Order: sequence, then C-alpha cells, then structure tokens
Amino acid sequence: MHPKNAWYVACTPDEIAEKPLGRKICNENMVFYRGDHSRVAALEDFCPHRGAPLSLGFVRDGKLVCGYHGLEMGSDGRTATMPCQRVQAFPAIRSFPVEERHGFIWVWPGDPARADTALIPNLHWADSPDWAYGGGLYHIACDYRLMIDNLMDLTTKPTCMLRASARRKSTRRRSTPGSVATK
Repeated sequence: MHPKNAWYVACTPDEIAEKPLGRKICNENMVFYRGDHSRVAALEDFCPHRGAPLSLGFVRDGKLVCGYHGLEMGSDGRTATMPCQRVQAFPAIRSFPVEERHGFIWVWPGDPARADTALIPNLHWADSPDWAYGGGLYHIACDYRLMIDNLMDLTTKPTCMLRASARRKSTRRRSTPGSVATK
C-alpha cells in the first residue's frame, strides 16, 4: 500500500516536451502531457472508449488524442470529441492534481481536495545558481530499493575508494610504447 495523499515526482519537463508519457505511481496508471496553454496535465492512462493507454497517443491543440480511434480528452478527464461519434455519454476518467516546480512534474495521486501545493518540498538547490544541479535520469534494471540501499550503505564507500585508488596507481605504472614497466 502506498500513501496516496502526498506529492510525488512523476517526471521532468523534458520527458513530456514531445509526446505524452505513461507512468505508474502508487499503483495508478497515469499519463502526463502538456495541455491547454502548455500547462501540465495528468490523467488516468485509460481511454474510456476501448481501454487503450492514452500515453500511446499524441497531443493536438492541447487535447490528448487516443491513438486507437482518435478520441480527444481534456485535461479535466472529460471526453472532448471523437471522429464520427457522440461523446456526451462517455464516462470521465480521473484527472490528478499536478504541479510543475523545481524542475520536476509533481503529482498528487490521492484525494484531490487535500492536494495543497504548499506541501511540495522546497528544493531550493534546484532553482539556485549557487548550486550545481544538472538533473538527469538513470535507468537501472533493478528494484529501486536496491539503489537506495546501495546509496545509503556508507560501508561500501571505503571499498570503492580503495578500488578507484588502486586503478589510478596501476594506470601510472603501465609502460608506454618503447619503455619497460618496473615495480
């Protein structure tokens, strides 16, 4: 079970610059995209017409278009239009509170009435020229908890530093063409 009444980093702005992005956050399938006036939007990643993932579609005039039959969704989760269909009876899908701040797209998967943007952590370093922050994404084929364990386990640091130091020393001892290595 995940605590849903909290802000989560969903992605970075560059990940939704060209096309919609599907993510699973707190066991909820979501799609992120830039809607009307280039504002970030987050919807349930489910087309109410045939159930296709909306993240496989595209954005046209601020509307998220399903790649299956062309159904267009508004950022409020309501169907706007669909070629050759009346859409008034289509059920709305869930929209999620979303905020762009500190170089990240934040989403609130819980009760929308409790989503307070003041609860987003203040990452002053992300916006400050006094800090060197380049961002970036590292795709690692493992459970995220293993990465947390690895980064938090300070006992591995001395070992890693010894190996790195040994590599630097062995590089200095290598011979160059025309010379002889000595120990």
